[in-house]
Amino acid sequence: MQLEKIKDWMWLAVLALVILGITALGWDGFEKKAISPRVLLSANAILFVLTNISMRMHNASYTTKNEFAFVRNVMGATVLKLLVIVAAIFIYFYASGELVNMGGIFGGMFMYIAYTTVEVILVLRRNAKRKNADL
Repeated sequence: MQLEKIKDWMWLAVLALVILGITALGWDGFEKKAISPRVLLSANAILFVLTNISMRMHNASYTTKNEFAFVRNVMGATVLKLLVIVAAIFIYFYASGELVNMGGIFGGMFMYIAYTTVEVILVLRRNAKRKNADL
């Protein structure tokens, strides 16, 4: 079980590093297209932390035999991430005033989709292994 957790964290770290590398290598290109790389890096950091928190929530749900508790946990973690991102966007709108970078916000939302997709794939894969082990 510990090896599975390490593999899951590895995939999340690889995703974060790939996004970081794309942002760092394309810094000038993003600025030419009026997309703030700083907003993208901030969104990446927030999403990485939130995904780690939600993966910890999922790890706690693996000990129960109740399928509904597992689904409730996955949906709760996804909604939690979405609400925190929406709150971060509202704080960004308030703090930046008229200098809002919509390209950076849309890039952050694409990152949200990428992180959520990877997280759900990892969770469902581990749940399938757990279910097959119980049979």
